[in-house]
Amino acid sequence: MEITRVERQRVTGRVVDKRLATGEPRTKITLYQGVLRLRRFEFALQKGTELGIVEFVPLITDRCIISSVEDVDKKMERWQRIVVEAAEQSRRGRLPRLQPAMLLPQACERAKRMSGLSLMPWGGEGSTSLRAVLAIGRPRS
Repeated sequence: MEITRVERQRVTGRVVDKRLATGEPRTKITLYQGVLRLRRFEFALQKGTELGIVEFVPLITDRCIISSVEDVDKKMERWQRIVVEAAEQSRRGRLPRLQPAMLLPQACERAKRMSGLSLMPWGGEGSTSLRAVLAIGRPRS
């Protein structure tokens, strides 16, 4: 970027070179996250962005404190700012997408239509490790 003009309220410039962003992960992960208490959900957005999540989908589930999609929609602007700030902080080349909130059944249908591997962690699972799940379907060498 080359600065071409500096004014009191504005700085303008022109792009002199374009490069691919080096901070973007090769694996594209969409996080379907139940809406947690406000600060915890914002923390999940921030850290997920820093770790390379490419898309967030807030979920409304039976155990959420927020019980309707309309309540979540009121918070989307703040959540988007958190994602933007975290992307800038971690020098991401692309901004993660923040999708509208969904109910769990809608999210399951959406994930089913997506290509690639879909995982739905469950806190009550005690016998299968993530390593074992990821090994399923991987070609043996």
